[in-house]
Amino acid sequence: MVALRQWGEQYLFKPGEKHSKLVERDTGQAIRLEVRTEDGRPIGPEKSVIRKVSDLKQP
Repeated sequence: MVALRQWGEQYLFKPGEKHSKLVERDTGQAIRLEVRTEDGRPIGPEKSVIRKVSDLKQP
């Protein structure tokens, strides 16, 4: 749900248009989800790919 909300906040509102935001209760800072690799590096869609089961190598 948080990811869907984050997407909507980025793409469904005009620049400067007011909308509700998900924030940390104590600080008021915006909450953001990040996709990360197994070793903890952040990664964007340009660096990711979905591998089909048939493309995965068996050990």
